[in-house]
Amino acid sequence: MAANIQFRNALTGLGFTAATANAFVDEGFNDFNQLALYKREEIDKLMKSVKSNNPNDANVRSNFTAMQRLKALVYWVKNMHALGDQVTSNAVTHQLADKWQQQLEHDERREAVLKDLKQEAPVFKDGKDWPAMKNYFIGVFEQTRGTAYTSLLYVIRPNAMPGPADGDYADDDEMRILRTSHDSRYFKTDNKLVFDTLNQALTDNIAHSHILKHSSSKNGREAWFDLCRYFDGSAQLSKRADSAKARLDENYFDGKSKRFGFDKFVAIETECHAELEHPDVNQGYSAREKVERMLTRVTDPRLENAKEMIESDPDKRQNLEAALAHLSTILNQKNRSKKGGGFDRNISQVASGKHKQKQRGKKRGAEETPWLSREEYRKLGKKAKKELWAKRKKEKDNEKEKEKDVVLAQLSSKLDKLEKKLDGKTDEQESDDGSSSGQFGAGAHQSKRKRKK
Repeated sequence: MAANIQFRNALTGLGFTAATANAFVDEGFNDFNQLALYKREEIDKLMKSVKSNNPNDANVRSNFTAMQRLKALVYWVKNMHALGDQVTSNAVTHQLADKWQQQLEHDERREAVLKDLKQEAPVFKDGKDWPAMKNYFIGVFEQTRGTAYTSLLYVIRPNAMPGPADGDYADDDEMRILRTSHDSRYFKTDNKLVFDTLNQALTDNIAHSHILKHSSSKNGREAWFDLCRYFDGSAQLSKRADSAKARLDENYFDGKSKRFGFDKFVAIETECHAELEHPDVNQGYSAREKVERMLTRVTDPRLENAKEMIESDPDKRQNLEAALAHLSTILNQKNRSKKGGGFDRNISQVASGKHKQKQRGKKRGAEETPWLSREEYRKLGKKAKKELWAKRKKEKDNEKEKEKDVVLAQLSSKLDKLEKKLDGKTDEQESDDGSSSGQFGAGAHQSKRKRKK
């Protein structure tokens, strides 16, 4: 009897008439927990049923505000049940209903936005691809709300026990993730949804074997932890570290390839160091060592002065991001100067026309070290790589010396011609001069003419 009174009072507090509240009780309702059996869109049908059973009572009616509040309370009750809590009619007020109506609208807008953010699963060939795949799954679970009206992250949280009701949570989403019960009727459905998500993304994949044993039970939580136990294990972490270090060792920038620009070089540097500094891997280099290693793999001659500047700058030589940003700035300036017809040109660009034609006609590989593809280069050992780069550097230095000799010879020839012009002589005048001019100088004939006079 007391429960009926509390239920009727709560309904009238939402805006329903007393007759409508009594009609709900006559239908068998005396507790708001019963609303969890209905979907929000079914509340309109419920109201029609109540009215049809009382056709002669004009006071049994609904109004828009009261109905919107009742629908919001259905959402509230389901959320409380997902957290493992029961509700009481005494807790129901129109302020509570208005608050949950706003929460409902917020969650619906959020879900609509998140649908547009979903992406395809990344390629997963071996253990080094696990971090990207793991982040993909976490993003999908965060964006997907299960039947418990909570992000599916609650299914894979480390601690199965729900957090305290009065816990210090960052926001409502975190509270739901950490408090939603694994004993509710919603968890079983959401746990299967997690398994289906994993199974769909990992089919025909090396990781699929790790979740096969859960195919019958569709235990997504255990399947997830089996994946994490293997791919976050010490053996796989060691492989990831070795892979990241190998990628760094192979990451060179010489400025020659249009397909491999400086931005791609920077991306590989930052990705590999992020992997090595991951808390699970924990094999990162020191700040100074990161910069030193990077500078040895930047072989573009246009950046030699910039590299020296970084080595002499106490801040940049301890900060990889600052060092890379400086190199990028200088490289952009060089490229703009070249496009604008500035003076930043290679020595070969001021060579004679014949020399340029000879250079253009020169085929790579006749006398130089053969150029290797990325796959061929990766197969070389560390010693072979060092020998290869030393040989290429020597060839480059020899080529520079040859080009300098050509330029110096041209400049010397130009200077000789310029000196002769300044003296008032040309090659033709010198060949026409007599012996006296050649032996005694330009003033010899002039002296004879003066003596005759």
